Amino acid sequence: MSARAGNTRSINVPEERENMRVLVLGGSKFLGYHVVREALARGWEVTVFNRGQSEPELWHDEERVEVVRGDRDAGLGALGESATWDMVVDTSGYVPRLVQASSQLLSQRASSYVFISTISVYDDPPAGADESAPVFTDIPQTEEISGGSYGPLKVACEQAAARHFDGPVASLRAGLLVGPRDYTFRLSYWVHRALSYERILAPGTPERGLQWIDARDVAAFALDLGAQKTAGIFNVTGPAQGLTTHDFMQALAELSPHELGVVWASEEFLSEHHVAPWVELPAWLPQDVGLLSLDITRAMDAGLYTRPLRSTLHDIQRDLDQRPFPAESAPGLERAREETLLDLLDPAKS
Repeated sequence: MSARAGNTRSINVPEERENMRVLVLGGSKFLGYHVVREALARGWEVTVFNRGQSEPELWHDEERVEVVRGDRDAGLGALGESATWDMVVDTSGYVPRLVQASSQLLSQRASSYVFISTISVYDDPPAGADESAPVFTDIPQTEEISGGSYGPLKVACEQAAARHFDGPVASLRAGLLVGPRDYTFRLSYWVHRALSYERILAPGTPERGLQWIDARDVAAFALDLGAQKTAGIFNVTGPAQGLTTHDFMQALAELSPHELGVVWASEEFLSEHHVAPWVELPAWLPQDVGLLSLDITRAMDAGLYTRPLRSTLHDIQRDLDQRPFPAESAPGLERAREETLLDLLDPAKS
């Protein structure tokens, strides 16, 4: 990742930005919610198209939000035939056939198209890879989303949007999304741990690099690019200044209401005790994985802003006050198992 200290927010949108009209395909769960909220904060008008399966009453009290119910698999006919928008932000495109259909239909009704893709499109990228790194080329003949098909299908979705939308298309290859309203609770797991316990297990080594991005920063960047009618592919992760596991643990310690004991566990120890990366220790992967060290220079040059880690952590803490951590269903180590591992690593404190 290209680290550039002092990254500040830079928005360069048209003078008529208060009159912008945005169509959000999605818009009720995590990233889509923040896209809508950011657009409203700018004084824009928003049309939300989704199935209404997640918080169906969410936007009903917002005067500047039009909620249209529909299933992309049945087409976008519910949007009507005459409405137009300044931009489309597609947060729910996972199947190439559906992205193609949306791109074709909206080509004459919107000025720009922002497709939310993923860094999972890369096929084993090296550390520091930029947008030119190889992506998956073997596209599966399935529309079922799984660990093996997710990245390749997103590649095909990117291509479908670029090929079939008659206007500028920006594909945002988003990294691990974190922040308030994250229904996966991946970073929330760590905040909950720091708030609840006096000792936590820290994976790997203190100097290991981490990458993720607050969903609100992705939302703002998506709207900036759409308003500017910017085309291209962007790695959208961070933070801009670089982040190590030590930095992260230190920020958690500052958040904790007690003196937090951080106990480091080597990758060898974690492997020996069959601790599953990502599942039992969210946001951690063993060894040097290129997907956690991508170059984001292109996005930063286009105006990407990444907020401070501590700001995100504090907001997650407030979010947990509203949505308590679901210990039985969220990812992460069971506390009893973590305590067993902690006692093995730090028997003096057991």
